[in-house]
Amino acid sequence: MKVEITKATNSDLAFLLELEKEIFPAYQQNSKGNIKKGLNSSFQEIFVVRSCENKNQPIGSIVLFKYKHKLRIYSIGLLLNYQDKGFGRIILDYVKDYAIKNNYKSIILEASLSNQKLIEWYKKNDFIENGILKDYYAKGIDGVKMEYDLQKSILEKDHKNVIVINQPYKWIDSDINAKVISVKEYINNPIYQNTADYRIFNLCSSYKYQSYGYYVSLLASARGQRVIPNITVIRDFRIKNVMQSIAFDLDELINKTLDPVNQNELSLNIYFGQTPAKNYKTLASKLYQIFEAPFFRVNFIKDEKWLIKNIKVITFKDIVEEEQNIMYEFASKYFNKKRYNYPKLANYKYDLAVLVNPNEETPPSNKAALEKLKIAANKKGVYLEFITKSEVDKINEFDALFIRETTNVNHYTYEFSRLAYAEGMVVLDDPWSILRCSNKIYQNELFKKHKVKTPATIVLTKNIFNIVQLENFTYPLVLKQPDSAFSLGVIKVNNT
Repeated sequence: MKVEITKATNSDLAFLLELEKEIFPAYQQNSKGNIKKGLNSSFQEIFVVRSCENKNQPIGSIVLFKYKHKLRIYSIGLLLNYQDKGFGRIILDYVKDYAIKNNYKSIILEASLSNQKLIEWYKKNDFIENGILKDYYAKGIDGVKMEYDLQKSILEKDHKNVIVINQPYKWIDSDINAKVISVKEYINNPIYQNTADYRIFNLCSSYKYQSYGYYVSLLASARGQRVIPNITVIRDFRIKNVMQSIAFDLDELINKTLDPVNQNELSLNIYFGQTPAKNYKTLASKLYQIFEAPFFRVNFIKDEKWLIKNIKVITFKDIVEEEQNIMYEFASKYFNKKRYNYPKLANYKYDLAVLVNPNEETPPSNKAALEKLKIAANKKGVYLEFITKSEVDKINEFDALFIRETTNVNHYTYEFSRLAYAEGMVVLDDPWSILRCSNKIYQNELFKKHKVKTPATIVLTKNIFNIVQLENFTYPLVLKQPDSAFSLGVIKVNNT
């Protein structure tokens, strides 16, 4: 039972008139003149519903009126042969998604008070009655006003906690205060695109750069949602110096906790801030506050004193069978909490080092600009020194870092930025800006959220992409890599 819903054009006028006469009583029928005006109106949206199983033949229509905060259903119609077969619910879900995507607060409609079957159907779909319209359609024919509160519905019917996972059916614990969804649903469902109230728990099978797991955290950040792990944490796990620097404040706790251990190595698996090893609960909780990821393993090594050897992300599929039940137990406790701890890293204002690359072909600042910067800094009593990538060990000798190289996520400039931030330094560009501003996927999502006008943009994703789309594009197009700078990775495409 598949349908295609597309915006109506003048060529659909004959069908729309035929539909009006077949399904609506005379007092509710829309005139030919009104339909023609609606097809070309910026205030109305008219859609045609087509059956995918019947050669895309039109079977119904939707007429919407667009107010500032409310979307009004003027009419929803289906040919008699297609009624009572579930198509109405599909159409209504489409309208709800349209309203959410366009940031409406509620959906309103009017129905004939005599049509109790229709009124009850809307009630089953969460519309409520909020007034009687006397003689609304004609003398003696009353109407009823109905409304669907989008914001209330989202918060009541959808958990604020959302677990995103590659194969949701493998999550077997249903007794949890969280909704488990697929990556595809999170990326494509308008509900998750336009609401910042969600708390996203990214349990994807990989967090590698440009993997689905990577983009779930990136998009959540662009949508203003709280996400665990965030992109910065994902990158942190790959940089050993950052790990050690961030964990420095836990040095005393680590050694006090592990002092009784009679071996030189120890590993802790941490699930939602808790560990199966009962003697190390406090340490696990403190580590989670700093390295906030759903699942990770900390490997310690003893060399005169206990140190963190490395920290590795554990994905859902990596959890060994004997620890799965306890992981679900930890998850249940975690999601029933009323509040969540946020990791806190100190951030102080100190002095300045400037990272440069003398051999860069297109640097953000040329030599003359850099010299002027140094003169200006000296006038303000700031000591400024230019450093290069070979001087990473000198970072903690400075009080602040100013990066004047072209930055990129998969680049040492990001590692410099993250390490400096972990040391408590003021950093420009900070790690979050590098992650966000260098990625066009993030920018596109942010522009849509805030309704910033941009050229028409379509994101093409492997395995979530229908090649038929290419045939409907208007060429030429500009094809861009997700992350590129100075027009690199930008290609003009003339045809398929």
